[in-house]
Amino acid sequence: MQSILHKTFITISIISILWVIVISPPLAYKEGTIATISKGQSIKSIAQDLKNKDLIQSEFIFTNLIIFFNLDSKIVSGDYAFNTKSNAFEVIKRISSGDYQIRAKRITLIEGITVKEMAPIFASNFYNITEEDFITEALPSEGFLFPDTYYFPENVISIEVVQKLKSTFDEKVTDNKDILSSSKSLRDIVIMASIIEKEATSESMQMVSDILWNRIKESMPLQVDAGFVYERDKHTFELSLEDLQTDSPYNTYTNRGLPPTAISNPGLQALTAAAFPEDTEYFYFLTGYDGNMYYGKTLKEHGNNREKYLTE
Repeated sequence: MQSILHKTFITISIISILWVIVISPPLAYKEGTIATISKGQSIKSIAQDLKNKDLIQSEFIFTNLIIFFNLDSKIVSGDYAFNTKSNAFEVIKRISSGDYQIRAKRITLIEGITVKEMAPIFASNFYNITEEDFITEALPSEGFLFPDTYYFPENVISIEVVQKLKSTFDEKVTDNKDILSSSKSLRDIVIMASIIEKEATSESMQMVSDILWNRIKESMPLQVDAGFVYERDKHTFELSLEDLQTDSPYNTYTNRGLPPTAISNPGLQALTAAAFPEDTEYFYFLTGYDGNMYYGKTLKEHGNNREKYLTE
């Protein structure tokens, strides 16, 4: 009798242990864990990775369950997000059916944002993106990355983000018959719009656009600080006299015409303003300490405005 009870106890104990290992999720599970299964990866290696990430309790039982159910050839590679606790059976079911459950994240990019400003946003929200990688991928397309609200899966990579921002630019701008009807080239419109985003208020964009185009037409330097801010990663109030005298293609005080590239990624309003400026006779503008824009036809008028609105 004791022998039977002993055997029964052992059997129940084994079943209980197996139940805990197979049915119960790991105690150390962390919500939002991502597990990546590579193409051709062995079952043993997959089990080790899942165990290291606290997604299964036993590599041995996990591996043998896959073999028992003849699923070793049906594992689907890719990134799997574990947002709720899962037992071994549930994990096996997901990786054998390609149930990734990768969540999408909402990202809003404001008008006038630069690639360097975008980089930390994407690096902090997507585990496959680093700031350096994003800047390398995106910088050549500065100006053509349309600012908008996007939804990207957690496993997105830099090139996919850039492709999406560029394709949205094409949808909003390149296919926009109004903007394309402008006599100005799309490249010049984008560069000018990128400056307008940094130099003008929403209400003054078309007037500022005309002033800057007037200066180019008269072979006058644009004389805007935004180029320095872009190149030197400084705020306007941080610029020194040495900065303003630096020999650089982004120095709009010593060089005439537009800078060589866009200095931000403009929105549709700035792009439209760059394409179709409001006709004015002004050549100068400034933003006063009161936040209002003031305009001048001559350097003397501009100087008077500086004394009135930029002197404390």
